[in-house]
Amino acid sequence: MMTTREMKSKAPLGCLVLLAGLTLAAGCTKAGKSLVPVVVDASNSKLTGLSSITINVNQGSKSVATATFPQTVSQTPANFGVHVSADVTGSVTVSATGADSGGNPVAMSEQVSVTVTPGQTSMSVSLHLAPYGGSGGSGGAGGMAPGSGGVGGTAPGSGGMNNPGSGGASGGGPGPGSGGMMMPGSGGAAGGGPGTGGVATGGAGNVAGSGAGGMAAGGKSGRAWQGAMLAETTDTVDNYVPIFAVDGKGDIVAVYMHGSGLAAVYYDYGKGTWGPETVIDGSPMTSAMETPNVAVDKNGNWLAVWQQDPDVPQHGIWQSTSTDGTHWTAPSAITTTGNLYEPVLGMGPDGTAVVVWTENVPPDNHFTLTASARVNGTWTAPHVLLAAADSDERYATVAVTSTGTGIVTWEQSDGTAQDQLSVWQARFSGGTWSAAALVENYTGGGAYSADVAANNAGQSILTWLQDTTSTEQLWAQRYPATGSPEAPVMIAEGAVIDPTPSPVVTLDDSGAATVAWAFKIKTKYNVYTSRAAWNQPWGGAMAMETDDDASDDASGDFSWVTSPSLGHDAAGNVALVWRKRSGARFDMWARNYDAATATWAPGVLLETKNDHTVYAPAMAMGPSGVAVAGWYYGYEFDIWANVYR
Repeated sequence: MMTTREMKSKAPLGCLVLLAGLTLAAGCTKAGKSLVPVVVDASNSKLTGLSSITINVNQGSKSVATATFPQTVSQTPANFGVHVSADVTGSVTVSATGADSGGNPVAMSEQVSVTVTPGQTSMSVSLHLAPYGGSGGSGGAGGMAPGSGGVGGTAPGSGGMNNPGSGGASGGGPGPGSGGMMMPGSGGAAGGGPGTGGVATGGAGNVAGSGAGGMAAGGKSGRAWQGAMLAETTDTVDNYVPIFAVDGKGDIVAVYMHGSGLAAVYYDYGKGTWGPETVIDGSPMTSAMETPNVAVDKNGNWLAVWQQDPDVPQHGIWQSTSTDGTHWTAPSAITTTGNLYEPVLGMGPDGTAVVVWTENVPPDNHFTLTASARVNGTWTAPHVLLAAADSDERYATVAVTSTGTGIVTWEQSDGTAQDQLSVWQARFSGGTWSAAALVENYTGGGAYSADVAANNAGQSILTWLQDTTSTEQLWAQRYPATGSPEAPVMIAEGAVIDPTPSPVVTLDDSGAATVAWAFKIKTKYNVYTSRAAWNQPWGGAMAMETDDDASDDASGDFSWVTSPSLGHDAAGNVALVWRKRSGARFDMWARNYDAATATWAPGVLLETKNDHTVYAPAMAMGPSGVAVAGWYYGYEFDIWANVYR
């Protein structure tokens, strides 16, 4: 499990401009009207001639709102806002059509449902435009696995969406083709023959040459980032610092600070929507911005861990569990002894969990790292990993292997005469903790900013930084499931590698590792990655970007911090998310690594609210390949997310 040190700046609340950055169909919203934010992506390579986009909102068979905007392919993805009258409430469907300069239809999107409430802003809707016309038989029903076909279409002929043509008999057997997300296919024999085109795989034919969308087409993933949307809509309470976990079905839980308490919200993969907010702990927490944690095991059991403020009666480290992501148990304490801060959680696929926290030990206020493990649902007694003689931050990270071994890393002085900062680890296995041990024996300077990752094969990897008199070095050490670790190796070296937060690492089930960090190039920090298969050398540092404005110029809090985050799925695909600075503002960006082709896809801008800076970026990726990136804006204090599916 990877952890992220979230930023905790809160901007002052001035006059709030509702959903600034949207293109609206009219002027100011009248009292009682609702607003539906819509993100439209028209980047389909076969789409040409787009001159305008029309957003359609229907309730049942009735049109309740429509708005047309001038737009070209090169200007998307773009944000729109459509007002819906005050007498409309409940579920509506949103779709988009595109026309050329003569008003002729050239594109159409899928339909997405959203709930509207008079006078409020709904959750954001993401739509994808694909070519309107086409020819050929219906695509087969696209299954979740690459190359799966499905039943043939129910109508004869060829043509585009709502534009039946000729040719082909109805029906047909399973076909391997890919139609589109309610988009036309091309080619094909009677009914269910092969087809191409559209946004994702074909589905069961419903009109000539079209099909409902699936997930993979012709063995290639059709996944994409779906567009930024509000994960919660509680406007009366400040929500901030989200943390995410993704289960094997692609369902997602976000846990975040909710005013002075803790709350969660659940994303249903099948519906493609975020559900209502659930308050996990509503008791006072006045200084707990870095405390939310959430994880999920292979059986879909969720665990949230957080800190109660040391100055309140219910202080300590607390937890709650859920079997469905929506109903949470009453909070219970892991421990309430001592002045406890900054818990960090890791959990393995079998449900074994480890949480580590910092304890302020009187009378000298020394910071000691303490941990507890959950085995078969029961938490062990707190265990001091290494007593401290200073009050420096420990920056702990945690991972748990598939065999139930917990690994904790942190930075702390080595206790020698030189008293150098060093990287330590301790392991929990078979119900006991090992003695704390130095990871490295470097004596030429400090070692710090460690991270740890583990996989389902029981392997693990540690990364850290070392400084010399003129450079910083990124190092790694791989640990097999059994036996001795490999010798440490240097991955990269540069004048400055950002230690805040630490470089991050992820380890897939084949043993391939990916590490991400920020190099300082002249005055700007840019994100880099390197990869290595198990027992193989590390590849050269690869720039994920070259135009980041992040720098140590004191233009704002954390003005240099790119905060790269990594996740992987069962196939070895990787998602990378980071903050990218433009001027004085930060946006969220992502790149995805395709294990089959061994290539990184181009960078994707995950949000377009260009008047606000992204704070507390976080991400998670599940074994099915679904990923999520989330954040809050320092001006609004709402939880936003973008799902990769």
